[in-house]
Amino acid sequence: MRRAVLIITFFLTAYCYGQNSSSVIQLRDTSGLIYKIVEHEPEFPGGLIGLLTFLQKNFQYPEMQKENEICGKVVLKFIVDTDGAVIKPEVVRSCGVQIDKELIRVLALLPKFKPAYQDGKAVKYSFYLPINDFFGR
Repeated sequence: MRRAVLIITFFLTAYCYGQNSSSVIQLRDTSGLIYKIVEHEPEFPGGLIGLLTFLQKNFQYPEMQKENEICGKVVLKFIVDTDGAVIKPEVVRSCGVQIDKELIRVLALLPKFKPAYQDGKAVKYSFYLPINDFFGR
């Protein structure tokens, strides 16, 4: 029994590592594929710390939410285009309508990323960004 489990684990591991990462696609856009896994992920100027700093500096916490101490975890999703521009921003996990609107506004201000690359070509990349209550208090 133990040997059978070991053999199955080996074949599953070999199968998973043998998959071509370019076959992992989130959805098909009118202008091509949008990747979730790539050889080189997009980079924000200043890295992840730079991105969070940019959001923190430009985010203006809505007064009503600030007064009522409404905050929590928010998950943002956007696409980094082949030229590094941020397109199709959306809030996947919300913390309130006013906060969502403000986050979408700030995402529209983001400077261009260094784009994602797959097989030596710039590709569209689906970027998820979880934020844990860093701007509310």
